[in-house]
Amino acid sequence: MTSLFESYEDEIKSYFQQFEQISNGFQQLSMDKKREELDKLDDLLQSMQSTLDSLNLESSRIGKSTKTYSNQIYQCKTSYQKLKDKYIHEKNYGDLLPGYRTSGTSATQTERERVLKANKTLENGVQMLKMANDQARQDKLVAQSTLEQLAVQKERLVGFEKKFDSIDSSLDKTKRTIDKMSK
Repeated sequence: MTSLFESYEDEIKSYFQQFEQISNGFQQLSMDKKREELDKLDDLLQSMQSTLDSLNLESSRIGKSTKTYSNQIYQCKTSYQKLKDKYIHEKNYGDLLPGYRTSGTSATQTERERVLKANKTLENGVQMLKMANDQARQDKLVAQSTLEQLAVQKERLVGFEKKFDSIDSSLDKTKRTIDKMSK
C-alpha cells in the first residue's frame, strides 16, 4: 500500500516528465503552438507547486525531505522563464519584421537580407533625423538674427516717431505763429 507521501511523489514526478517533454520539443513548434505550450508549462508549474505544498505537509509528519523537489521546481521555473523570454523575443522580432522566423540558431539568407535592409533603413532614418536637427539649428540661428534685426528696426522706428512728434509739435507752433502774424 502506497502512502500519501508516495502518491504525491509519483504525481510530482509525472509533472516533471510532462514538463521535460514539452520543453524538449518547444523550439520546433510554430509561434501559435509555442504560446499554447507555454500556457501548459505554466499550468504544470502551478500543479507542481501545489503538489510540493502537499508533499511538505506530509514530509513534516513522516520526516522525509522535499528539498530535491523544491530544487527541481526552481530549475523548471528558470527553464520556463528562458523559454518564455525567447518566445517573446521571437514574437516581437516577428512583429517588427513579418518574414522573420528563426530556424535553429541561424537565420536564412533572405532573413539576413531583410535584417540588413531594416538596419540600413534605420541608419537612413537616423541620418535624416540628424540632417533635420542641423536644419532646425540653422533655422533657429536665422530666427535669432531676424529678431535682433527687428529689434534694431523697432528702435529706429521709435526714433522716427519721436522725430515726427517733434516735427508735428514744431508745425503746430509754426501754424500758431503764422496765425498770430496774420491777425
